[in-house]
Amino acid sequence: MSVSRSMSSDENYDNFIKYVDPDGWIDYIIAQSFCGNGDMFNQKLWYVDDFSVRVRPVFYDLDFAFGGSNASVLSSFFTGDGVPSPDGSLTNMHIPTALKKNSRWCEAFINRCAEVLNGYLREGALDLYDRMVEEMRPEMKRHISRWHTPRSYDTWDSCIRNMRTVISNRPRALVRQMASVFGVSSSRISELFPWY
Repeated sequence: MSVSRSMSSDENYDNFIKYVDPDGWIDYIIAQSFCGNGDMFNQKLWYVDDFSVRVRPVFYDLDFAFGGSNASVLSSFFTGDGVPSPDGSLTNMHIPTALKKNSRWCEAFINRCAEVLNGYLREGALDLYDRMVEEMRPEMKRHISRWHTPRSYDTWDSCIRNMRTVISNRPRALVRQMASVFGVSSSRISELFPWY
């Protein structure tokens, strides 16, 4: 349906979202993009046969996440041709590509991105990260002694500082990507993200 019917038509879009969870896709794409997850081509979907639970992506497999402050994956979700996997196969992106053709969905995406970046993700992500690091810190010397990876506690601590920098830069990176992918004007960006 997403390939054969134009989702720019509200009638087609309304029919499509009887089967596909548009808000679930918005949250998933924002989360993957915030993380800069280079492994975003590994897609899994979940739904119930009677569509009491509509088709939605499963958020998992983040081993390539937070690889850099400027990592960009947002536009990859909207390539109808698919995203190449390391084995050469293509990961189908028909659902998000179709959703993006609807102006209501695009507006919902932009507003939700503003909601989460102005709220929890901008400040809360670092707070959560810091708490996780402090929980692990007492165990790291013993871990390194046993497993010899990373090479030293100083190496681990350096990686922790680098990751913290990446996480602190991701909100700005996501705003830049969203503005580009969705054609959001600089005046609207200033309105939506006063801190930007």
